[in-house]
Amino acid sequence: MEEEWLAHANDALPLNAFSVGEEQVNRNDSFQMFLMYQPDLNTYPNSIWVPVVVIPWGWSGLVGSSDGGVDWQFLLNPAASPTGFVNGNTTAKPPLWSTVCPPSP
Repeated sequence: MEEEWLAHANDALPLNAFSVGEEQVNRNDSFQMFLMYQPDLNTYPNSIWVPVVVIPWGWSGLVGSSDGGVDWQFLLNPAASPTGFVNGNTTAKPPLWSTVCPPSP
């Protein structure tokens, strides 16, 4: 499965994601996932999406190359958190985006 992930990741990653000559790359990312709700637009035509729950999550991974950055392998299994069932935290704070991607054609 690790090799499959790397094959798909390499297709999606920009060419400069891993530089030739690097021996190790460590990645540690954290995110927030929001559960949003919008009341029925027929009943409340001006209703907006409101946040209900926020769930923090993250992942990390360490890859290495023994041939100067041509082929990469996981040095540690990728880790994600949280695992299993998560209650999340109720919130009234809406999400903020630093970058908005245009819709796909």
